[in-house]
Amino acid sequence: MKRLHSIAILLAGLAFAGPALAVDNSLSLKEAMTRFGLIGEWAAHCSQPASGNNAHTFWSANSDTAGALFTDFGRGQTMSYTATAAELAGANQIRVNLTDDQDHLRLDLMIEMRDGRVRTVSSVRSDGRVLIKDGKFTSDNTDTVAQERCH
Repeated sequence: MKRLHSIAILLAGLAFAGPALAVDNSLSLKEAMTRFGLIGEWAAHCSQPASGNNAHTFWSANSDTAGALFTDFGRGQTMSYTATAAELAGANQIRVNLTDDQDHLRLDLMIEMRDGRVRTVSSVRSDGRVLIKDGKFTSDNTDTVAQERCH
C-alpha cells in the first residue's frame, strides 16, 4: 500500500509538472524568441569589447519564420546563422534550429535562461555530432558561457 501511495504522488507531480515541461510549438519563430526574451545582444561582460573570451551574440527575428544569430569574437572573427525554427521548451528553455550561413551545416540548440542570463545547454549538428551536452562542450568538458543582456 505504501508503494501504491508513492506511485500516486509521483504521478500527481508529473501531471502538475507536465504542462510546464511540454514543448510549445504553436508559436511562430519570432513569437517564441520574443516571449523567451532572446532577441537582442548578449555577452558575458557587456561593458567589455568583443573578444575570444567575451563573444557578443546578436539574436534577431526578421519575420515569423526567419531569424538570425550573429556572433562577434572581435578582431574581425564572426559567425552567422539563419534561425529556421524556435519553440519554447519549458519555463526557462528554448530550442532553436540554425543553419550556418557559410557551410550550411544545421544545428539544434537548447538555450536556458536563469537569473536573466542565457547559456547553451545542448548543441547537436544535423549529422548527429554532439557539440554541447548538459551545458558543457564535449571537446574539453568546459562549461558554456552564461551571457547577460546588453542594453
